[in-house]
Amino acid sequence: MAALTLTLLACTGGPHDTASSTPRVWFETGQAADVLLGGHGFDDAGGATVFNRPRGVASDGTRLAVADSSNNRVLLWSELPTAGEPPDGVLGQLDFTGNDTRDLSWPVAVSLGGGRLVVGDTYRDRLQVWNDWPTELGQDPDLVLEGRLDIGPLPAEPQADTFIWPWGVWTDGTRLAVSSTAMGVNPDGSISGGWVLLWESFPTESGQPADVVLSADRGMGTPRAFSTDGQWLAVGDHNASGQDRQQGSWVWAEWPEVSETPPDTFLLEPDDGAHWLAGAGSRDGRALLAGGGVFGWEGAPTTETPDLTLDSGTWGFRGGDGVDAAAAGEGVFLSDPDANRVLGFDAWPDATSDTPDQVLGALGLWSDALVMSQLITSPVPATDGENLCVGDGYNLVLHCWEGLPTGEGTRPDVSIALPDAVLALAMHEDTLVASGPVRGLQVWDGVPLDGRQADAEWGWSVDGVDLGPISGLALDGSYLYVADEEGWLHGFSGVAQGAPREAFREAIEPGKVTLYSDGETLVVTHAQQVALYAVDELVGSASATELPAGAWLGPLGQAAVVDDRVFVVDHGAHRVLAWSSVELATDGGEVSVLLGASDWDDRLPQQSAADLFWPRLLTFDGETLWVAETKFGGRVLGFTGTPEG
Repeated sequence: MAALTLTLLACTGGPHDTASSTPRVWFETGQAADVLLGGHGFDDAGGATVFNRPRGVASDGTRLAVADSSNNRVLLWSELPTAGEPPDGVLGQLDFTGNDTRDLSWPVAVSLGGGRLVVGDTYRDRLQVWNDWPTELGQDPDLVLEGRLDIGPLPAEPQADTFIWPWGVWTDGTRLAVSSTAMGVNPDGSISGGWVLLWESFPTESGQPADVVLSADRGMGTPRAFSTDGQWLAVGDHNASGQDRQQGSWVWAEWPEVSETPPDTFLLEPDDGAHWLAGAGSRDGRALLAGGGVFGWEGAPTTETPDLTLDSGTWGFRGGDGVDAAAAGEGVFLSDPDANRVLGFDAWPDATSDTPDQVLGALGLWSDALVMSQLITSPVPATDGENLCVGDGYNLVLHCWEGLPTGEGTRPDVSIALPDAVLALAMHEDTLVASGPVRGLQVWDGVPLDGRQADAEWGWSVDGVDLGPISGLALDGSYLYVADEEGWLHGFSGVAQGAPREAFREAIEPGKVTLYSDGETLVVTHAQQVALYAVDELVGSASATELPAGAWLGPLGQAAVVDDRVFVVDHGAHRVLAWSSVELATDGGEVSVLLGASDWDDRLPQQSAADLFWPRLLTFDGETLWVAETKFGGRVLGFTGTPEG
């Protein structure tokens, strides 16, 4: 990010305050969080009937398996449920309460065929195989197939003996299909896509080359779930190249028997939907695939227009990234991951008005057990040092705590249903500002502990300034800072008085930017760059001081400076980096503390009290650093520091 020059347009605000959160504490590498929000508790899934993003579904016609992904377990029914009965078995945990990643780490895919049960242990790049139906809780697998034997850079070319981040798995007991979802890096720095491996005979050891390799002539991006009846094959893809949309499904009308057999079509979600499709084939060759909606074909799903579109909105289907289905007897089970449930049809759907006959993991068709438990999806936290609010970026809810919460699974004092998602949030001295994709900026004059909606809606224009899509907000005693994805950083004074006036405006890197201000330093974070600005130098012009790259591995989340301390979310390595002074950080000095990791080699996502899973945002109240996980995480962890001196 190039140094910015900020030009003052108008400034009528008084002198800025000192740091809004003055640290009186410091942290230790690898320390455990002592506060958990958006969860039942550390290592607590909430029981057998509370699901968290169930994705993979499998059945052999008499039994059922569900990959309860974010609870790091596979749930088993030794007989097909008929009225929402709870599971009687679990893999990956020793009971129905545990939620650690010691045995399974974010399992996405599951398949059951020919007596074998295969589970994609996705974040460990491996498959776990049971040759017979497991009969004990937490039973160990009979075989583990490692996806890659050498840990190193992700391969840029398809490899017949390697699969990474398996989102899809299918078997009939003899054949095996696995998707290699992770993208690689070419020598020139460009990104290459994943691939699919097919074995005609079930492999017996790790590294055994597949018989067939598919990449759609390198058109695959991140191949995901399989849909098949054993005759035709469809592979969902979230990042395909060379197609009208990135999201869709590669379809072969007949099972490929030769490497790089061209697909017959790239199927897009009907009705201009933006999801890749996944589902199942029936015993008579029909297909039921779902993404944002649910669609049926009388044969292989090779035609752009389906033969059937279910009116799934009438039963609250949310779908999402990772829908799956499994034929079971005369019917089918369909996962609804964004609603945290699995839906069962007693008969294969054949009419638009067909509705599910049973619901697993929820009380009914309009029930979401996680939302009822006030768990949070894509949390966005903010604190003014006295209170804490967390926006739920997916479920359109704002949660607020009067005072600062403590303990595990502490319920908020108020949860407000909003007309828009919360994508960014900022607080200062009781003023709360949120931004959303539909309504733009909304402002509360005082923390809304009474449950009220925003006191003012500024939308996409403030003081005559038109705003683009907003990715970052920050608020201090001087300014409200707004970063939009079109590449503008705006500063407004007079926010607390309800009369915002433009103070400055300057071009920055376009894209998603996060902001943080403690009243002394404004931090602008973009991709893998962190830039620091002195707030009292924003009048006239100011140049950024950038943190040297190299300390972090992957894409960054949010970064913050608070009273000469620096915190950076190393999103790609699932940890937070902390320096004890700005000088140390800007000089390229050694990181002082790691949170969410025990040492530099600890880079895998975990869901314990001392680990993080896709952290993205943070806020600091002076004693506790609040770290919010996104996407496949979903928790807010509070790391309370130890008083210095």
